[in-house]
Amino acid sequence: MRVFVITFLVLFYSCLAWAELPNGNVTIAGDISISSDTQTMTIHQQSNQAIIEWNSFNIGENNTVTFQQPSTSASALNRVISG
Repeated sequence: MRVFVITFLVLFYSCLAWAELPNGNVTIAGDISISSDTQTMTIHQQSNQAIIEWNSFNIGENNTVTFQQPSTSASALNRVISG
């Protein structure tokens, strides 16, 4: 029984790490929209500058986060406010 519980916990937490993407976003400045599924997140930035606060900004294995910005001079400040 103990082996089963340990195996279950290892699989459970490895699935959580695999599924991780940034979460808890609040747009402080700028014009952005975010689309995501289980493994990808795309931040569409329409303004030249943006500030985004996140509760966490973890990217799990095999996951991707892409920033699509309007120009090469655009910038995004990402602040993570979790401990």
